[in-house]
Formats: sequence, structure tokens, C-alpha cells
Amino acid sequence: MKIYIKSVENHKHKYIAYFNSPLGSASYALFFDNNIFGAVCFHTYLEIVKKVFKVDEVKIDISKVEIKANSIIDLINEENNIKESD
Repeated sequence: MKIYIKSVENHKHKYIAYFNSPLGSASYALFFDNNIFGAVCFHTYLEIVKKVFKVDEVKIDISKVEIKANSIIDLINEENNIKESD
């Protein structure tokens, strides 16, 4: 499963994480800030997605954003199996 993160237009350091349902009938999204509280919310969102949709692996696409909060970057790298030296 792939989750995309995009910047929210006209809102500096705010993002939307989203994915389309495997059945294609819905999208599930999270609006979060680029800080430690946003990282906690994003982590909870990932855990809910994994549990509800019974997936072990989630890939996160951040190609269209620049995230500055280390807590969020660490979480994304962990989910994408990226080591700090990569």
C-alpha cells in the first residue's frame, strides 16, 4: 500500500497524508502539522491503516513535499525501511 503526502496550499508546514482504498470506493486522509504533534498523529494514522486494511508494509511517497520535522522524517524512513546512511 502506498500513502502520499502533499503540502496544503496556502498553509506553510501543514500536510495531507492520503491513500485510496484497495476497493477504489474511498480515500482516507489525515491533515497534520510539521512538528512532533503531527508526527504522533501521523504514526497513529499509519497504525490504524495497517490494522484496518490488514497490511504489514506501507510505502510513503514524499516526492512532492519538503518535511523539516525530524520526528516525521524518522517515521517515514522507518516505514520505508530507509537507514540513516542511505
